[in-house]
Amino acid sequence: MCVLRYALCAAILGIPCAQATSIVIKLNEQRILIAADTLGIDAAGVVHEDQCKIMSFGKAAFAAASISSFSSTMASGPNWDAKSEAQSAYAAHSDDIEAAADDWRSRAERYFRGLVISERVRARSLVHDDPDHVLVVGAFAGWDSHGAAELIIEAVRFEEPDLANVQHLVQALRPRDLPYTTNIVTQELIEGKSARADAVRAEWHRKSKKLGTAVQDLRWMEFLIAKTSEWAKVGKKVDILEINRDGRSVWLQDVTCLQ
Repeated sequence: MCVLRYALCAAILGIPCAQATSIVIKLNEQRILIAADTLGIDAAGVVHEDQCKIMSFGKAAFAAASISSFSSTMASGPNWDAKSEAQSAYAAHSDDIEAAADDWRSRAERYFRGLVISERVRARSLVHDDPDHVLVVGAFAGWDSHGAAELIIEAVRFEEPDLANVQHLVQALRPRDLPYTTNIVTQELIEGKSARADAVRAEWHRKSKKLGTAVQDLRWMEFLIAKTSEWAKVGKKVDILEINRDGRSVWLQDVTCLQ
């Protein structure tokens, strides 16, 4: 297991940050909210706001950041799809999100470790703007066997500088007042002490006065991601999934996931 240089995104917890995607997850004892931007870049380098980054499993869900899919340029080379692998991992472990997250991480490690060096270099180049060069981040959220809300973050990257080995980091997180995020800019807006964080909090304070209590959490998460797009390469459109304590998943805001 590696400890990545950017050991923030959950305050004092060592979660690596993805710079291109913003996933925001809020846990409490009654529900789990998962929000993600919809920015995607196709093979031609064209940016689209049409990528669903959240997958619902009923009483659990998965969200992917960084390289969510990777296609080999070799005729017989395997392809990577973070959401498909998460679905297979979850199905294989009878609703056990800890086992599913561990299985998914093993699949990611196995895939990227198995790439030939030219493909490793290409994959590494896709995350060159990330200080930690994280290849893929997977977030599993749901209710554990004791009925408690849980968020498990898995991150995989190549060992620098020769890309010979694959490293990973795992964090299991519990409910708290503030949301968690995978994005370093979003993290700053949530908890940072900076001029722009102060300005964003002041703007939210004004906007939130017009909102009912029931929708403030989800609108705050949407607001955080939209504001993040002003300083980072993330989308302004946001998908939001709610997982209730009884195991029901509800799309509170669906831009791309059920289209």
